[in-house]
Amino acid sequence: RSKKNSLRNSDGIFFVAHGVWLAQKAKHAFVLGTGSLSMAKPSYDLWDWEKKEVKRTWERLHGVYQGVSFVRREMALVETSLLAHEQVTLSAPDYDLGAKPSVSGELFERYAQVEISKRGASQYVGWQINEAALPQIEAPPLSRPDHVEKSIVDDTISVSKFEDYLRCPFLFYGRHILKLEREQEAGLVVAGNIRGSILHDVLESMLRDEIERGIDLFTSQHSAKIRPTIEAKLDFAIKKQLAKNSNVLAGMYISESLLKNARAEILNRLLTWAEWEWNYRKAHPDMKPVGVEVPLEIAIVLTGGKKLTLKGKADRIDTDGTHSVVIDYKSGEADFIGKDLLAGSGAQLLSYLRAVELQKSMPPAAAYYLKIHRITKITGGIFSKEFNKKLFTIHPTNSGVTEKPFADIFDDVFEVWEKAAQELLSGDFTARPRRPKKDCDGCQFYGQCGYDFRAQVTE
Repeated sequence: RSKKNSLRNSDGIFFVAHGVWLAQKAKHAFVLGTGSLSMAKPSYDLWDWEKKEVKRTWERLHGVYQGVSFVRREMALVETSLLAHEQVTLSAPDYDLGAKPSVSGELFERYAQVEISKRGASQYVGWQINEAALPQIEAPPLSRPDHVEKSIVDDTISVSKFEDYLRCPFLFYGRHILKLEREQEAGLVVAGNIRGSILHDVLESMLRDEIERGIDLFTSQHSAKIRPTIEAKLDFAIKKQLAKNSNVLAGMYISESLLKNARAEILNRLLTWAEWEWNYRKAHPDMKPVGVEVPLEIAIVLTGGKKLTLKGKADRIDTDGTHSVVIDYKSGEADFIGKDLLAGSGAQLLSYLRAVELQKSMPPAAAYYLKIHRITKITGGIFSKEFNKKLFTIHPTNSGVTEKPFADIFDDVFEVWEKAAQELLSGDFTARPRRPKKDCDGCQFYGQCGYDFRAQVTE
């Protein structure tokens, strides 16, 4: 188990009881876990996509399957494939009925020169694919300036569409130029976008009552009214969705029992939000909502006098009377974490925060995603360290906590956005994912775009 001992300097690859170390001299840095490795994996590990990664990596390194049989997770590679390698040493292997070494496990590749603990895994389990060993291949160029006007009208585009372009130009092309969508089959649960729409409608109505009519339920005097009010507004929002879609919630079979289940699941999320809201206001009594579904726009000024205006609606704006905090609701996973936003990969939160500063004269303090699920919590954003535990509460090690002035942050991200806006207006839709590891596997257009960040390794 020691990095400093003989295993590290050996010529082969060694398999030990609870972990695998790679020899520095190994030609290809791929490793195989043992049976105990499989059994020791923690629940938070990266096993969801392991089979797919194993198959892809093996396919690209070897071209064909040579004595490899993918059966169950814990028996993905059989002994013939292992023993075919000259530099493989098995430590305390199991033996099959024929008295031959048998190994259970999966094919993984370890990050070189990187501390495993920093990658969300441990020294003994949770090996990940090392993209550095698999060089990226650029996608063929796709230039269609004749299609730009299909998504941009009067030099204006929705900020959510622009965020798709930042993520990958080909993603934008598929979604907003070709307007391709995944076919949605009926199932047992409501479609995610419909659930999110219902949640947004209820939260908007709850806070709008407070802002416009002065009805603040989050006080001890009115706390008993919170649940009945939420339920009434939820029923109204569901009826609105049913009226839009022939008396059925998109994504579900037509069934009264399924509809009741969907209502109960959404209600549970709303009640976790109410609990979060109560605690938030108790911890930060000066913070009050001042706007919901607030229309905002901001211009990206380009060279030559051109500009591209981003338009959208902020789910919620809070203030202590001076500073602003922008909140974006999420019923699923947040699109970006703090370091992504600081790098300019996302546009919604920071463009809204800048627009609020310019249009409402409120200096920025934070902008974040609020995930409304079984537990409502902040999942990502940009937070001024100065206001932590005053206007919001976030762990100080969160990647979005910064001492950098927002003026400098805006300068940095707008530089990234200006470059992207120029490329968009020129009709450049070449696949160029900003975060290949995070976005490519789940992308509906992966395989058609021509970009492969797991390119075949050649000698």
